[in-house]
Amino acid sequence: MKTADSCRLLVYAQDIGGANFILPVLQEILAKHDSPGSAPVDLLIHPHAERFFAVHGLGSRKQEAMFKTLPVSVGCWRDYLAGKGIDRIFCTTSSPYRDLSNCNLIIAARRMGIPVLGVMDHWKGFERFFVNEEPRYLPDQICCIDDTCREILADMGLSPRAVHVVGHPGLERVSREAVDKKENACARRILLVSQPVVRDMSFEGFFFQRVGECRLIDRLAEICNHLALDGRPEVHIRPHPKELSGEALPAGIRLDPYEDWEVSRKNAQVFIGRDSMALVEASLSGGYCISLALPEIPGATEQLFPAGYTCRIGDLADLTGALVSAFQDENGTGAGEMRPFYKGSVARTLRVLALFRADS
Repeated sequence: MKTADSCRLLVYAQDIGGANFILPVLQEILAKHDSPGSAPVDLLIHPHAERFFAVHGLGSRKQEAMFKTLPVSVGCWRDYLAGKGIDRIFCTTSSPYRDLSNCNLIIAARRMGIPVLGVMDHWKGFERFFVNEEPRYLPDQICCIDDTCREILADMGLSPRAVHVVGHPGLERVSREAVDKKENACARRILLVSQPVVRDMSFEGFFFQRVGECRLIDRLAEICNHLALDGRPEVHIRPHPKELSGEALPAGIRLDPYEDWEVSRKNAQVFIGRDSMALVEASLSGGYCISLALPEIPGATEQLFPAGYTCRIGDLADLTGALVSAFQDENGTGAGEMRPFYKGSVARTLRVLALFRADS
C-alpha cells in the first residue's frame, strides 16, 4: 500500500473558485517539505487561475507551455499522466461551458484507472457533471461544503462514502483575513459584483440584463446618484472573468480599479450582486452585502446560499433604504454566524486527501 508521502499526486486548478478552495490545502502540503520541489506533487494551473496562485506565491509551469492548444484533450492528458507516473489527482471541477480541460482530465483519469478527488466549491452548478443525464465529468470522490451539497451529490449517484463534507478551506482563509471596514479609509465605496448569465449560454453580465425598459445597471446608477448620504460613495463594477463584456457604463459607475479581487474586496464597504461565492467572501471579509433577488431576472430569486449572509432585495424600490442602512451598519450581514462553520476546513480536507492518497 502506498503512503500519502509516496503517492505521486497531481494538483490541477482551472477556475478561480476551485483554486480558492484548493490553495490553502496546497500551501499546507508544501509547507511540510523543505521546498515545493521535494514534495511528490505536480502542480498544473490553468491560465484562468495563474494570477490567483501567483499573488499567493505559488507559480507553476504554464499550461500553455505544456499543451499546444486549449482545451487540453483527453489524449494529451493521458500522455501527461502516463509520462509523469501520476497515481492520484486532486482537482477542481470546472464548468464545461467554456473550456473542457478539467472535464477531459477526469475522463482521461477514469480511462487510465487513476482515482480523482474533486472539489465542489459551490452550492449550485451541479449540472456541470452531466452530459445528457450521464455523469461523464463526476470524479470518484468529492469534497463539498455542507450536508446540503452532500445530499445533492448522493442523489446524483455518488456513494455516501465518496462524498466528504469538509467546509470550505478558501472561506476559512478569507474569514481569518477579515478587515474592519469602518476603520478602512479606502472602504467608502459600493462594488457591483457581476456574474455571467449561463442559463441561456449568452455569458452576458448580470447587471446588463433588462429590468423593465432599462438595463439593471442604469437603474442602479440612478439610485446611487440620488443617495441621501454625507458624501456620495464611489460606485465601481467588477466584471466576472467569464462574462462577455463591452457594453457602455452609465455615468457615475466605473470599472473596478483593482485588478486583484482580494485587494478590491478589502477596499469596499458595500457589495451588490446576485447570490454568489464572491458575495459570501465579501460578507466574511466584513462587508455589507445586498443580493438582488429580482423576479424580473430569470433565476435571481433562487436561494441556494446560506441564509442571512446578505440583505436580500426583491424590489429595486427597497434598494435606497438598504444602501443607507448599509453605510450606517456596524456588523455587516451575518458573517459572524458563518465564520465558526468554516473553521477547521483546511484540516478536514487534508485528512480526506491523506486517506485518498494512501488508499490502494
